[in-house]
Amino acid sequence: MTLEFYITPFDYASPKGIEYSVKSELYENKLIELCWAVIDYDNNEGKPKDGFWNLSRHHTMYGNASELRTFKLMPSEK
Repeated sequence: MTLEFYITPFDYASPKGIEYSVKSELYENKLIELCWAVIDYDNNEGKPKDGFWNLSRHHTMYGNASELRTFKLMPSEK
């Protein structure tokens, strides 16, 4: 399975909206921190969810930015 998507990272994401937020400037070799979580609600056993996976080492990464993973931006493919 391959998943491709686009994201817009922010240096500051204001609760007031995008017009008050600061988009990150992306360039080759820049280090950024982010995390992606997948919650599996596709079950038939009556459980609230089947699974929770994320890129962080910590299950609480959604509430603590210091638990995000660091990634290095690679050059674009030609």
